[in-house]
Amino acid sequence: MRDPKDMREPDLGEIGQCLARSGYFMESRIITELTGAGFFVEASPSFRDPRTGKSRELDLIAEYFDFDSWDLHRGVSVKTNFVVEAVNNRFPFVLVTPNPYSPNANAEDYVKAVFSPSEGTPFLSAISDFLFTERSPADATLFCQFAELTRKNASSDLMASHGDGTYQSLLKLSEFVEDKVRLYEEAFSGDTDIWRVHFWRPMLVLGGALVTSSQRPGEEPELQYADFAQLLFNWHDDQRPRSTIIDIVTEAHLLNHVQPICRRDTEVAIELFELKPKEELAG
Repeated sequence: MRDPKDMREPDLGEIGQCLARSGYFMESRIITELTGAGFFVEASPSFRDPRTGKSRELDLIAEYFDFDSWDLHRGVSVKTNFVVEAVNNRFPFVLVTPNPYSPNANAEDYVKAVFSPSEGTPFLSAISDFLFTERSPADATLFCQFAELTRKNASSDLMASHGDGTYQSLLKLSEFVEDKVRLYEEAFSGDTDIWRVHFWRPMLVLGGALVTSSQRPGEEPELQYADFAQLLFNWHDDQRPRSTIIDIVTEAHLLNHVQPICRRDTEVAIELFELKPKEELAG
């Protein structure tokens, strides 16, 4: 027989505590913060799971359009689509093992972008530093392992593991971005009028702390708190191994992270506008 206490109506305080622990309030805060800063936000976008065929949801996609600068780069579009999963971690999320160099790495997968014209001419060479230096991951902030910390109870020791829920979030981000890049490459393949550089940037936003480790030969690992780092997430689809760089950002640092990226997109769009043939501009 059920305990009558289990049947009682929860009060608003209890409901609020439940939603705060689960991360629903965090997701709402992020959407409110981004829209308040001028971002377009698509909440709970769905996509088809490539393995099961079932519909799945991500937390949100955000992009920014600088209306004030549009006349300075008409016909040129450089933008970043931030694809976000939010995790309300109670204990620090830890990134360990700075990513080592390997000639076998799928480095061509690191920057997820779509170009038009599809052949990328005539402007790709003009922004090679932007694409392959600025937008490529920095060695100092790139890691290849993550660990989630948990306790069985208040008195037990911390345990580190790859949490299934977070792993699934990372996999969802990676698969979604890969699919979007493929779809938009097909959609823009015949378009020669607009010059586009559209980035798809997956991001795990943490409600709690982020900790990273550094390692020197012969010394113990050193841990430090961070606002931002990146994870090299390796996975496999039906065709080949894939690698995806995922931004790991604390909620408090979110706007400080995304706004400079968007400002730089606008600067590059204006630079490319100056390279566009005048007959195209007249058309």
